[in-house]
Amino acid sequence: MAPRSLPTRLARRLHLSSEGETTARSLLGPGHPLTRALTLQRTLAMQILVVIAVVVLGLVGVLSRGTGAVLVVIAASVVGVALVVSSLVARGLVRERVQELIAAGFETRALPVLELERRRLGSRRERERLARSLEGYVRDAESWDDIWWSFRPVVEPRCLRVVASQARETAELLRSDRADVRGVAATARLLVDGTTSPLFLGDEELLRHELDRIRALLGADDPGHSRRAAA
Repeated sequence: MAPRSLPTRLARRLHLSSEGETTARSLLGPGHPLTRALTLQRTLAMQILVVIAVVVLGLVGVLSRGTGAVLVVIAASVVGVALVVSSLVARGLVRERVQELIAAGFETRALPVLELERRRLGSRRERERLARSLEGYVRDAESWDDIWWSFRPVVEPRCLRVVASQARETAELLRSDRADVRGVAATARLLVDGTTSPLFLGDEELLRHELDRIRALLGADDPGHSRRAAA
């Protein structure tokens, strides 16, 4: 494969390229959450570039002692900040949708954003970070009364105390170099999805079932099997 040109690489880096969006549309359909998130991300990136251009032109006007240039720069800067925040939200949405696909076993090398996330999740650094986060929630749940109320995490401590051993076993599996990336992705969703994750819902049986599912995906039942997508 011929090396990509600098403009092409820059466009992909800034989420301006429609390549990933087109691939997602063909593989998943135009209505899939990931396709929509990629479209939103690219649209916001293009709008940010437009705002940057306006700010630059406004600064040129200020230097030229243009009377209305200051207002243009202020207005464009406010819009730019809002777009940057929205872009970060869109990036988070893309990551969430990709992690859901990975946890569900969706595999393709045609979708760059999915491959990048598989490599990130498969890295020792990310697996260790997730393991520490899970263990930290368990420790907090076990010492709940000693934590000042304003510093308590939003997890449901009673359920976590009941499944503490399963949670710690999950953390150990995450640290294994044989950890299946599907289980790593499922763990990531467990830790941050405040809407549907049983970690925050207060349902003991649902949390126990999800931890059992994650451990199975990580390879607890088949230690010789590895599907990590590390580079």
